[in-house]
Amino acid sequence: MLPELKQLVNSLKQKRKRLNLSQKGLAMKSGVSQSLIAKLESNKVVPSYDAVQRIENTLEIMLFKKEKRAVDIMHSPLVSVSVNNVVKKAANIMKRYDYSSLPVKNGKEFVGSISERELIGVNSDVKIKDIMGPLFDIISWDTPLSSVRVMFKDKNKKAILVRGKNNRIKGIITPQDLI
Repeated sequence: MLPELKQLVNSLKQKRKRLNLSQKGLAMKSGVSQSLIAKLESNKVVPSYDAVQRIENTLEIMLFKKEKRAVDIMHSPLVSVSVNNVVKKAANIMKRYDYSSLPVKNGKEFVGSISERELIGVNSDVKIKDIMGPLFDIISWDTPLSSVRVMFKDKNKKAILVRGKNNRIKGIITPQDLI
């Protein structure tokens, strides 16, 4: 068996085991025979491209469905501040909820963010709109956690807002939620 094919077969086997799926179960779901999967996993057969593709697609779909989503770890209801609030109010909210950053709203629309760093050394009567930072990224409620983890690889990312099924912002995820 070619080295690349051997790696692919090992990957398929690992995915099957991660899903706690028997060879027979995988065979039924992917439309191939159980004996093909057994021979494939024991390196006794070189499968057709079509068979490998069907097995791989089946496993990927199953893993995707099993993976947690943004909605599973987001904080809701969402706590925010208004552009017209002052620094003192934002600091009090952060202390009360033990948050290091908050989204900022103008009316019903999210327009920016504020973090502890932006509050340091600022007069307590300064309005949030004068010191706020950019709006957090916004993702869909069904975004897989693997994608959320990739987004937080950016060291400066403080939080991500989560849009619900009704297209409204419903929650927030911070890097600490992924630990």
